Amino acid sequence: EEWRLMALAKGAGLEELARAYFARQGFVAIRSVSIQFEEEEVTDVDVWLYGRQGGGVRTRALVDVKDKKSPKAFERIMWARGMQLALNCDRAVVATTDTNAKVTRFAHQQKVALLTAAYLRHWSGGDEILRERLSLEELSSSIQSYAGHKQDGDWLKQIAAAKSAVVSLAPYPAFNRAIASFRFFAERAATRPQHREPALRGAFLSAALASMALDAALERLVFEEPKARYDLLYSGVTYGDAGDNRVQSSIDTV
Repeated sequence: EEWRLMALAKGAGLEELARAYFARQGFVAIRSVSIQFEEEEVTDVDVWLYGRQGGGVRTRALVDVKDKKSPKAFERIMWARGMQLALNCDRAVVATTDTNAKVTRFAHQQKVALLTAAYLRHWSGGDEILRERLSLEELSSSIQSYAGHKQDGDWLKQIAAAKSAVVSLAPYPAFNRAIASFRFFAERAATRPQHREPALRGAFLSAALASMALDAALERLVFEEPKARYDLLYSGVTYGDAGDNRVQSSIDTV
């Protein structure tokens, strides 16, 4: 298909390779996530990682990727460390072309993991691993092949908003936003037969993000009894709060 050939011609680059690497380690790995505060964009994360290790343990990490001749690795390490603290995530990783020993020592000092481009490319053993699924560029090109995608609810914005929600919002509001995106694409898949494939891909991606958000909500409920866990999940999804029932309390006092 023409859109895929165009996207492949650009190349997915080091970001897609980093995403594939961490996905193979068992993480949910999401590329190009906008961090927002009260609907204002603050910055973006190249790759966001979410992992589940046992019932009550979740791992969140960010990966900063720089595939340039002058990657400014020291600066990126400081940025990644600051973002880790600001977002309260467990790990920060910098993927870079820089192999300077001083950079490695500085990363270690700042508690930032360093992943070299040479290591990732050796690990991948070629381009085949990148052909196992659509890259972000290929998915975007697929959607853009529908000329009316922007006027028809802005398909790309729907995906971006769902991705942003799972990082920027508390689990329940994030779940509700991702489910709204799922509904949007499911309706398009049913009513736009000529664009059914990209609509289905959008729906599957949104469903995955919603599942991730709901799993994050379960982190604090793992030791609850099944009935209590169900009630708390139901309340959180219904009222879209942070799981502390503040919205319900506000309603009850009206």
